[in-house]
Amino acid sequence: MNSRGWLWAIAALLLLFAGLMGAFLKTGRNIGALLTAEESTVHAAQAKKRIVLIGQEQGNPYWESILQGAEREANSRGIQLRYMAPARINPEEQIRLLDYAISTAPHAILVQGLNRPEQGRLIEKAADQGIAVLAVDADEPGSRRLAYVGTDNLAAGRALGELIAKAIGATSGKSAGPAVQAGSAEPPAINQPTSNPSKPDATAEVGVLVANAFSYSQQLRLEGLKQALARYPGLRITEVRESGNSVLKAAQQGRELLRSGGNVRVLAGLSALDGPGLAISAEEETRKQVLVYAFDLLAETELALEQCRITATMVQEPEKMGREAVRLAAQYGKAEDRRELAFTPVRVRTSAEAREGRGCP
Repeated sequence: MNSRGWLWAIAALLLLFAGLMGAFLKTGRNIGALLTAEESTVHAAQAKKRIVLIGQEQGNPYWESILQGAEREANSRGIQLRYMAPARINPEEQIRLLDYAISTAPHAILVQGLNRPEQGRLIEKAADQGIAVLAVDADEPGSRRLAYVGTDNLAAGRALGELIAKAIGATSGKSAGPAVQAGSAEPPAINQPTSNPSKPDATAEVGVLVANAFSYSQQLRLEGLKQALARYPGLRITEVRESGNSVLKAAQQGRELLRSGGNVRVLAGLSALDGPGLAISAEEETRKQVLVYAFDLLAETELALEQCRITATMVQEPEKMGREAVRLAAQYGKAEDRRELAFTPVRVRTSAEAREGRGCP
């Protein structure tokens, strides 16, 4: 081959090499673009699955259980969960935290219903921005929240009232409507009227504690309790006091209720820390036997059941509330407009069950 032929061959090889390099560089750019797009999609999906849980109070055992359930469900789904709560019970601070949470544009916010106009307006604001809001523990009726996850508090209060009436032996005078146990489709045995015409009607005054008067969930429990006891002429609520979410204050309020005169034979606490406090005050009472009823199952409550200082407690499932709230929140899209009621069950745990059938001394 002459020199001109060699030159043409080399030129052809150079052109071929240049073409291959161009194709290689173009493929690399396409792959890079695809990876960047995929990474952006992943980041966007992760950002959409960021959920904020606003609790009632830091360190509260009941809300710690809700948080644990929410964290377990969030971790299993690869969701980022942030928890915020006031240092002490403070509805105004909860509302401020909700406003702040909205500004961070999460996929969803889980918040305790306060039944306040300010919170309703903020839920409206969140909904307008495509943020799913779910009420946990207490509902926010009439708002644009997508679901309520928690106890049917009105039904739980009714069930507690029927439990008290049965223990006292009161006879029913009138019906206040069906008193079903929360989470149950049919009235449980504890809700059946205990009427015995041949026996004189038993009477008792009931002293009631709530952690705070502005708690919507406890307002509903109190209303349900009143509805149930209204069926029994021999039973009446003598006074409702606040415990401030403190065992010590609950004990002090219990002492005052028992020493206020009258026929207070029953003490009922509608929040988790009320029961252990009332058990202390009832144990100090030597003039008469006092029946104590509680909500939730803290370690102190279980011990008081075993020692016969609490007669029975209404056991909620806060851990399940947290799990179910995150599960539902993860499923909601921006365009959805649901009004779900996801009631979690409530069961009764008695002193006899805690003592494995052994009677109290």
